[in-house]
Amino acid sequence: MHRQIDSYRTPKALVGVDGALGSVPATLHPIFRDRTDLQAGGHITQSLQNALEEADALVVLCTPTSAKSHWVNHECETFLGLGRADRIFPVIAAGEPDSADPELECFPPALRGRGILAADLREVRKPNGQVIGDGREGGRLKLIAGLLGLPLDALARRERRRQRTLAFGAMAAASVFALVAAAAVWLGWQAETQRREAFATLTRFFNERGQAAAQAGNMPRAMRYALAGFRLSPENEPLFRATLAAALFHAGDSRVVARATSLEGLQLSANGATAMLRSDGVLRIYDVQSSATRFEFGSSESRARVNEAVLSGDGTLVALNHSYPYRLLVRDISGQRDLREITSEAYGGAVPLSFDHRGARLAVREGETLVIYDIASGTVLSRATPCDQDYDYFPAIWLARSDNIMVTCKGGGILLINAMTGATARRLVPYRNQFEEVHAHADEAGRFVAVAIDGINVERTMRLWDLQASGAAFEASFRLIEDVDITPDGSLVLAYSTYDPHVSVWRTRDRERIVDIDIPVSDRGNVLLSEARFNAAGDRFLVALTDGTIRIHDASDGHLLAEIYASTDSLSHVQFAGSDIIAATPRALRVWRGGANRLTAWHRFGGAYRNNLRDGTMACGYPVITRRGNDQQPEVYALRNESAWAALAVVGRTPMLANDCSHYALVHNDGTGFQVGTLEHGVQAQVFAGSFETLSDDGARVAVYDDEQPLFRVVDARTGATIASAETEATQYDTWMRSASFSPTGNLAAFTVPGDTRVLDINSGEVSATLVTPVHSVWSLAFSADEQWLAVAGYDDAKSVYLWRLADQTIVRTFTTGGGITNDVAISPNAQLVAASSQSPDDDIRIWDLPTGVLLATFDIPGGVGQIEFSRDGLSLAAFSEYDGRVYVWDVSLLSIRMSELANIACSRALLPTSTDRTFSVNELAADGLLRELWQTDGARTPRDVCEGLGAPALWPDPPARPVHQTEPPPH
Repeated sequence: MHRQIDSYRTPKALVGVDGALGSVPATLHPIFRDRTDLQAGGHITQSLQNALEEADALVVLCTPTSAKSHWVNHECETFLGLGRADRIFPVIAAGEPDSADPELECFPPALRGRGILAADLREVRKPNGQVIGDGREGGRLKLIAGLLGLPLDALARRERRRQRTLAFGAMAAASVFALVAAAAVWLGWQAETQRREAFATLTRFFNERGQAAAQAGNMPRAMRYALAGFRLSPENEPLFRATLAAALFHAGDSRVVARATSLEGLQLSANGATAMLRSDGVLRIYDVQSSATRFEFGSSESRARVNEAVLSGDGTLVALNHSYPYRLLVRDISGQRDLREITSEAYGGAVPLSFDHRGARLAVREGETLVIYDIASGTVLSRATPCDQDYDYFPAIWLARSDNIMVTCKGGGILLINAMTGATARRLVPYRNQFEEVHAHADEAGRFVAVAIDGINVERTMRLWDLQASGAAFEASFRLIEDVDITPDGSLVLAYSTYDPHVSVWRTRDRERIVDIDIPVSDRGNVLLSEARFNAAGDRFLVALTDGTIRIHDASDGHLLAEIYASTDSLSHVQFAGSDIIAATPRALRVWRGGANRLTAWHRFGGAYRNNLRDGTMACGYPVITRRGNDQQPEVYALRNESAWAALAVVGRTPMLANDCSHYALVHNDGTGFQVGTLEHGVQAQVFAGSFETLSDDGARVAVYDDEQPLFRVVDARTGATIASAETEATQYDTWMRSASFSPTGNLAAFTVPGDTRVLDINSGEVSATLVTPVHSVWSLAFSADEQWLAVAGYDDAKSVYLWRLADQTIVRTFTTGGGITNDVAISPNAQLVAASSQSPDDDIRIWDLPTGVLLATFDIPGGVGQIEFSRDGLSLAAFSEYDGRVYVWDVSLLSIRMSELANIACSRALLPTSTDRTFSVNELAADGLLRELWQTDGARTPRDVCEGLGAPALWPDPPARPVHQTEPPPH
């Protein structure tokens, strides 16, 4: 009440008018209150006396409690004594005035019986309906009217008018607030829309740049854009995951070991653990596994350059030639100390050639002289001058388990020099002394020497010497032989031609040529073969092409095992490093783990008939195929060991297999239907009528078209009983429209009729979905493992595969293939990948990311592929080509793993901290305003690392082991 009266503002129309107490003031402020306004100190009675003498009016709050207060009564008596009885304004808050009950009396004794009009804050309704009191609002106005000297009615009218004005103002304010709120909501919506558009722009920018880089073959750049986009817009993870997966897949699962403006002089230790490189006169030695620099020497300045260097077989020693002054140092890399310094008066100093296999001796060239040093003592063991002129002198090769070192001379053939005496132990004359250049290699036992001769004719010669015999073991000539290689055990020798890409492999024991292949590069333009080498085990050889492609072949028959697209640049050196492959491009050294991540197997089955492979599937983790033998009898093979499981003595058209380890076989029987059997027990006598389509994964059910009714039926493969059926519409094109597929669980079966595809719920016997398919003729159907998706493909002018969502029967994805006819389509078990094989004109297999529709990989297959299928674990894709009789198997695990795993692989193995591939260059930022805005550098202008915060370990751990399938083929 005190605050309300003290802050009251008199209506403007009443301010200054004559009232009962004089001119009406604009406010009643200040209102003195004894409890709050009396100052501490002094005599309280005097303080009250002074306050009462200065006051214009006295407001008494009347309650039974205040009526008993000595001080309240004293103040009233004092004010009455001042002759201001008309200025006393009682306010009844509780109790009864002038009551006979002392407990209810609310007036102090000084005011009782005076008939003073009081403002009554009470609002009490008696049983008879009478209301006593003015209420809080009425009492307040009554008090204010008395204090101002105004009639209550005049003040009440003005007050009601003001309240209406305030109400209108409040309503207006509320309306304005509502408009502001609406505007705020609209602006918020606009901001959210702009935010979404900004993120869409962000996603589109980084994703398009990443995919463009991948298509251009710059996989590190593609990875960088995918990782940067993911860090800025993690909600768009599926798109960036697809781009990163495709980039890593096509990069061949590679890891950068070193990067420089130019790389030369690559040499690996025998175990492939240590790599040595020279770049602009600087020598660096790397640990291949960790990419750490173990040793660095020299400078790019002209007076501090490393000219030549060789690495010992175990990677612990290095010998290097250092210019100005010329000197040769032998360095212990492991102990980080110099072992020996060799000086020479020859022009150019002492040039290191090679260590022996124990790392105890070093062959050095000093001018025209071959010098053998004992490293431990520094003494000279022997000197020899094997060649007539110094420019005829070529690097020396130590023969294992002997003291002989092999030296080639342009005009003098191949010499075996005794390292202890310097005497010529044997001279091998490769080609009538008429040749320009010799490339020689020896096996580790020192028995065989293989030589390629660059002769004066186009037909060049490869010769193999058995050093335990008197003459050459054999020789062979073909066009433009460039170099040779020999396996460590001497069992195989290889020769290759560069300009007419060709590789041949011979067995040394019987001189039989077991491999003779032309490298198919004609469709890539002017591509040459740059190198071919055996691995340490001698069971594989690699072929490096000048377009940056590396091919790995089986040494026993030459079939292609893997292919790596290594670089957009030419490859200066390629070599096996254990199970890995290491390759030097002009600017980087990369390692591919396990050789490659793409084509892991390429099986070929020969025979009198080219098209002898009839069908295939992935069973128990490996491909199983049926083919026609030379006698036209169907045979079933497990490619795990390439042994026949069964020879089905039934003359039919196309054998088929279940995708289960029970291995039921279905064989078309001409004119009489088909038969069902197991591979273990042979074909049963049961013959089923109708046109056979396919078998369920577990081999228990058969999809059958009954031409006479017409009817689609699902039949029990053991009893022949019909489990479920659906009517079809017969037309003259029925044979083109028919295709059927079971879901992996066997609960659904999809089949085609003219104009649409239908899904039969086998348990209920009802058609659960009808899909109007925009395909002339459906050739293939594929369910996802969770039965949510159905892929439909076939003969289609739009060259498309259509992905249906069965829940609402809508097409959610359209995948563009390479040909008008799609032979087969498959969905990976985790519903992450969709694959399709097409024919004419591209004859390829394409793999897409199902969630985003991004094309991840394309495999070109000459002649085309019929059936394709994912393995049960989703890690492999198999393709069965009846056109060339081959079965192809790819490792596609990288294409479907999580973003976190892909980021770890990219940042730990492909984009190392020492590589500039982790950051956008200053030139890139300067040239692209959007990139500069989205991906700024910090205050120190240090480029941001795209891998920062992704938690990539220092070294990528071994990938998860594949499931081991213990099931063996049944006995034949």
